Amino acid sequence: MSFQEFSPSLYTRSEGSIAMLTGIRTQESLRRYQVIAKKKNDAFINSKSESSSNQYRCFPVYDWSSEDVWLAVHKFGWDYNKTYDIFNQTKLHNDFLHQRVCPPFGEEPLRGLWIYSECFPEMWFKMLYRVQGVATAWRYANTSLYSNSKVKPDHMSYQEYLNVVIDSYEPEAKNDVKVAINKYIKSHYKQTDDAIQEIQPHPVSGTSWQWLTRVAIRGDFKGRQSNYLNTEATKTREKLGITMEQALKQYGKR
Repeated sequence: MSFQEFSPSLYTRSEGSIAMLTGIRTQESLRRYQVIAKKKNDAFINSKSESSSNQYRCFPVYDWSSEDVWLAVHKFGWDYNKTYDIFNQTKLHNDFLHQRVCPPFGEEPLRGLWIYSECFPEMWFKMLYRVQGVATAWRYANTSLYSNSKVKPDHMSYQEYLNVVIDSYEPEAKNDVKVAINKYIKSHYKQTDDAIQEIQPHPVSGTSWQWLTRVAIRGDFKGRQSNYLNTEATKTREKLGITMEQALKQYGKR
């Protein structure tokens, strides 16, 4: 049961207006940006909950960067999960967007199993003996065995190599990958008239042929890679020294 389904059992209309606060930040993923972009009211207060007329969804830190979050923790002395102190003793130091406290055994988290072996050795020892296949995933999750390190031939463009990667799948999976890639391409052209570039992510959509090829290699059947599009676009905007508003004006749909 989701929180949206569970909350009506706690709060009724007799309670008055109820605000459900969440820590969604648009910097973290395109999906979260889309949630905020759909809001009908000003500031961080979104439309009323579909399950109840007296409940509102509110996102007070939707426009905060990771640096903003940690500045607030430092400035106001807020409590925080000390796991992040351990993260900062590894190669995740200052890599805020990849410092995630989440379950380890998912499609994407498997690629971060090294964090448990390095940061939490006692827990890692238990995981090795209790979870079947965890040692194999730890060794190979970031290798070509898990479709993570195919290399494009020098004589091919990423657009050409994308077709090669798609053709390497079995028929049913190939269709799923094609659907995912076409969805990203359509999304790009809904946001801009600019052609997709070979390597440079678009400053609005975040799309490039290199990124689309990486999506195909990873077999993005669940659309999880869309979470990184906003990060890709942000990188390009930072190189250009422009804001999202300026990017939309200059590179957005005309």
